[in-house]
Amino acid sequence: MIGILTVNDHGGGQNVAPYGGIEGRLSTNPLACAIPVEGREPILLDMSTSVVAAGKVRVRRHRKEPAPEGWLIDAAGNPTTNIEDFYGSPPGALLPFGGIAAQKGFGLSIVVDILSGALSGAGCTSQEGSRVGNGVFITVINIASFVDLSDFNAEINRFIDYIKSAKRSPGVEAIRIPGERGRGEQEKRTREGIFVEESTWDQIQEVMRKYQLPIPDPLI
Repeated sequence: MIGILTVNDHGGGQNVAPYGGIEGRLSTNPLACAIPVEGREPILLDMSTSVVAAGKVRVRRHRKEPAPEGWLIDAAGNPTTNIEDFYGSPPGALLPFGGIAAQKGFGLSIVVDILSGALSGAGCTSQEGSRVGNGVFITVINIASFVDLSDFNAEINRFIDYIKSAKRSPGVEAIRIPGERGRGEQEKRTREGIFVEESTWDQIQEVMRKYQLPIPDPLI
């Protein structure tokens, strides 16, 4: 089976500006796809249609680091690397992915919002504000209904081998298919544990104290 999934935010989290706009109208509107491949780990794509997920902006804020160029605009529509512009009043906004071709990320975000919101009945982004939850669109494709499974797997394996055979840029150890980097990180975290930012840990402890829960000791 091949799985394709899109998610909007019921009109909440309007922190992504439309292409040509300077204020948030869209969520980060992620999409995901999983494709099984015999003899290999599955291909796994999980991405936002904005240049970056909002959580990565929050991580940089906790670290007191600036945003890379091309992530954000301030409330006046000016490019900015100041994270606080994103959280200002009025707030700035994330940009759709694509850089100088951001109309492509914007177009994909519109499709995600319609599939997840209008088609599901949950609703697209709107002026009414946010609701708790997400609108979701899920498609499951039975590969065998279209092509023989052995032919499909042979073609995908051939395709991946061909992609990976491309000459690499200096310093690049390997060309990774979607999902490979994440699996490498999973293996590393399984061995070494999950690092938690100090500021994040402080917030976790604050919530646990509020609800009188025991605070565990760090493993390392």
